[in-house]
Amino acid sequence: MGLIRILKSRTARVRQSDPALWARWQVVQAIHRLNLPVDTNSADFYDDHFTAEGGRITDRARLALQRIPAGASVLEVGCGRGTVLAHLQAQGHRVLGLELSPKAVETAQAAGVPAQVHDLLGGAPLPTGFDVVLCMEVLEHFAEPWAIYDQLWAAAGRRVVITVPDRFKVPSIHHLYAFTNRHITETLADRGPVTFVGGHPRYIVFSQDKAA
Repeated sequence: MGLIRILKSRTARVRQSDPALWARWQVVQAIHRLNLPVDTNSADFYDDHFTAEGGRITDRARLALQRIPAGASVLEVGCGRGTVLAHLQAQGHRVLGLELSPKAVETAQAAGVPAQVHDLLGGAPLPTGFDVVLCMEVLEHFAEPWAIYDQLWAAAGRRVVITVPDRFKVPSIHHLYAFTNRHITETLADRGPVTFVGGHPRYIVFSQDKAA
């Protein structure tokens, strides 16, 4: 059993090495260039995803939570089953979650988390009146993510908090856009400084404040 564990561990390290991740990202990009169907923004896709997902707060979510001030009201766009919002709610924050998956919304509501079905491509504006808009692992699923960011920015009272995969380090055919710290900074420069939260090897965690 010891030898099997060692082999599995070494195989995992190889699969997560920079060259291996880069090669997988090239495959993903090739699939996108061929315009093969990528069903990434449908309720059915996320219904299945959140049925299989475990209800835990990830390390990158904990980093994002560092950028939510005490007592701030929070709108989470792409709230999944409401795991993070339940945590915030228990700390006294006023919260609301938006999610494309009706099944995920039902699960959140059953746990006492306010949540609504919302389609970011549907044209309806996001609810306002919240200090912070939180959006984790959503933007990479859009070929034009900055149009979605415009919606988040318009809805936020004080701050937007975002997590996205770092470039090619989380390759998936369902990721339609690749992010780097530099590209984020340059793209959002006209709105003001971007604050990055370090500590995760594969995800970018950042926030941006509105002018007082």
